[in-house]
Amino acid sequence: LGPTFAHDTIVTLKKILGSHSLFEESRLSGLNLDEFNAVLFAEGDGLILEQKIVLDTAMGKTTRIPYGGNLIGALLDPIGRGVLVRYVGYLLLLVVWTATKYRDVRNEGQLLRDFAWAKAHLAVILCWRKRRPDQQDWLDSYANVLIKWPVPLIF
Repeated sequence: LGPTFAHDTIVTLKKILGSHSLFEESRLSGLNLDEFNAVLFAEGDGLILEQKIVLDTAMGKTTRIPYGGNLIGALLDPIGRGVLVRYVGYLLLLVVWTATKYRDVRNEGQLLRDFAWAKAHLAVILCWRKRRPDQQDWLDSYANVLIKWPVPLIF
């Protein structure tokens, strides 16, 4: 999930910034995507790995509350609150459907992708709030450009 999320995010930002992404102040000019591509090719289809991680979370094989339960940073921020609400909603759907065998969640590709990306967005928001709590403008830009529901397969 990590390499796929990172690769898709960087490619999307480069597309949106256009030629401005080549300038030094964009902080994208020196980024080489070869490492990300190598990891993506090595792990195969990232969607399969993404699906496995999400199913493990729904079945309780991995932690359901990410980041040691320290979600206060997400609750204090309106963008974080929105992502957290989606994350909890998707988690509840997955847990209930898995426990009751109401639906085979393996066939719910969009739900699995939305859940995985909600978890990844939470990680970005919490890391940003912890390191730079005074810079809300970057987080607003991040939300406007990259937080989309349902998550598109290709940006």
